[in-house]
Amino acid sequence: MKKKLFGLFGVLFLSIGLLAACAEGDDDAGDVAGAELIGTWAYENFAGWTYTFYEDGTGVRGAGADIGDFEWSVNDDTLRIECSVQMFNIPSERWTFTIENNVLTLDSQQANITYRYNRR
Repeated sequence: MKKKLFGLFGVLFLSIGLLAACAEGDDDAGDVAGAELIGTWAYENFAGWTYTFYEDGTGVRGAGADIGDFEWSVNDDTLRIECSVQMFNIPSERWTFTIENNVLTLDSQQANITYRYNRR
């Protein structure tokens, strides 16, 4: 009886440990892709135009008085931006992005456009 009880407790503790490890891994995976975008990025051809990504999934972009709010999310290497003010009748934008040496490269998945931004 004691052997069965110890075996049962062993399986229970092992299961709890595995579940905790899986949950921690999921949180880390979700934070990594978005975390690297957080901050302000200036367009390489006109430093006045910026994107600012906040931790809560919101942001602002534009230059001077022409600044608009947006919401953003990341799935793998795809950045999705939902704009409060639609540009060119596009309700949401999808970009493939890379970051190397503090340079954010955005490649549109909807048009043949690439932009580069430097981290501020």
